[in-house]
Amino acid sequence: MIDNGRDDRGRFTDGNSGGPGNPHGGTVARLRAALLEGVTEDDLREIVAGLVERAKAGDARAAREVLDRVLGRPCQALEVQAREGGTEIKLTVVDGRKVESEG
Repeated sequence: MIDNGRDDRGRFTDGNSGGPGNPHGGTVARLRAALLEGVTEDDLREIVAGLVERAKAGDARAAREVLDRVLGRPCQALEVQAREGGTEIKLTVVDGRKVESEG
């Protein structure tokens, strides 16, 4: 077996940092800092007020954005059923986490 810093299940072994990290992380941090410097609290309040007004006027995209930001996005669920050999397998995943499996 090749020693690539992972065990036989593909997980990082003790002492392995997991890689070099995100090569774009520094750029994103600088851009985020520039955005935070350029947008004031008043700017943000005006943007939000405009978005809320558009939502109230019937703009469905604006309403969805407001609701997603205030209440959070609805859970995404996926249910998969399959037959392997003589066994039926059922798996339910909600927001990327397995919540139920049978079989």
